[in-house]
Amino acid sequence: MVRTADISEAVQHIVNAITNAANNSIPKTSPRRRKFCKPWWNAACRDSRRREKILWNRFRRYPTTENLVAFKQAKALARRIRRRSQRESWINFVSSITSSTSSKQLWKKVKAANGIYREFSFAALNTGNVTHSAPLDIANTLGHAFAQVSANDSYSPDFMAIKNRAERTHLRFTARRTIPYNSEFKMCELITALSKAHDTSPGPDGITYNMLSHLNAASLSNLLSLFNRIWTEQEYPSQWHEAIVIPILKPGKDSSNPLNYRPVALTSCLCKTLERMVNARLVFELEKQECISPSQTGFRRGRSTFDNLVLLETQIRNAFVKRHHLVSVFFDIEKAYDRAWRYGILSTVFNFGFRGNLPIFLKNFLSYRTFRVRVGNFYSNHFIRAEGVPLGSVLSVILSSCISVKFLIICHHLSMVAFMLMTCRSRVIVVTCT
Repeated sequence: MVRTADISEAVQHIVNAITNAANNSIPKTSPRRRKFCKPWWNAACRDSRRREKILWNRFRRYPTTENLVAFKQAKALARRIRRRSQRESWINFVSSITSSTSSKQLWKKVKAANGIYREFSFAALNTGNVTHSAPLDIANTLGHAFAQVSANDSYSPDFMAIKNRAERTHLRFTARRTIPYNSEFKMCELITALSKAHDTSPGPDGITYNMLSHLNAASLSNLLSLFNRIWTEQEYPSQWHEAIVIPILKPGKDSSNPLNYRPVALTSCLCKTLERMVNARLVFELEKQECISPSQTGFRRGRSTFDNLVLLETQIRNAFVKRHHLVSVFFDIEKAYDRAWRYGILSTVFNFGFRGNLPIFLKNFLSYRTFRVRVGNFYSNHFIRAEGVPLGSVLSVILSSCISVKFLIICHHLSMVAFMLMTCRSRVIVVTCT
């Protein structure tokens, strides 16, 4: 099936085989809700309750008078310990109440003492004059908001003109000669990719890195054959285009605004394993050909963002020593991953001279990305990400680094900086542009 079936069918065959093996060998947790302990429950209550159960089971097996008396004594002792723990817990709580204690904290403690805990709930969303409170409506509203961020409507008219004019040129990635980075993957590359993976939440297929790391040699060989088919046949599985998005509210933001949620995308771990193998080759070639700017230190081997901090500190100290002025401008690019220009990324890869399987895989990887938003157990409709790099993927960072970003600073901003240089007494000026 892996070597003869369609690419999407072969991927589904691998997923079904791993899922069936996991269902037969890995025990699952109970689907029942977790039972919360009351705040006064402590180790003494637990031990006394455990002793009571042991004596009760002994009395059920051997119903003698001696075992009955022992059980009743243990039951009475456990009751006394629980009451004493309740009393001490309540006294400590009442003693901790001050004038600064809010009513929310007070009622939260009172409800917890009675075993009443707040269930999972999602805040209602407001879009214009419409309020969405149903989980399915909330999921669809968030999905529509996330899709709008990466839509073409989010770009300025000037950039859209440049974008439409540039995309008329078709990029031909066909290779006329054999290039080493287009060769088939080896088993050592697959093992290295799995060893560098951290156990994260699974994607839509439910496959985790922990499952892949426990595959035997025959299964790994079949998985490598599947990856090489995707690589050489230059086809991309349809199910790998989809992601599950979990919305996380940004700290200190209004929960009723859909744009204040950070989308955490969950993609297939099988896909991310292949991405990690492709990423290793791509980074090696970029470093070998010196395509990456020397000023970029993030996400590079042997470098760190501390290098930039040390360089900035050195420039500041030298400016003070030489009594020179130093201008430092910081740019904060909003929605950098969500609005990354895909054709611009591929054009940069094309200009670097990449041809063959590697750039074609990147092109297929970026094209037609869809996602669904999950709120609790509810899933939204499918939404399309028109632009941007896929969130939660391994290749997103290096692909975003490839694109050349040009900043256009308005003339009056430059005049403002020049005016500050002439009038400000400080020799170090930091300008932050958002």
